[in-house]
Amino acid sequence: SLLAKFAWAMDVEPEYSF
Repeated sequence: SLLAKFAWAMDVEPEYSF
């Protein structure tokens, strides 16, 4: 996801590739 870079901390986006 595009917000993965931010949601990374909240673990909301399981697609944190960035």
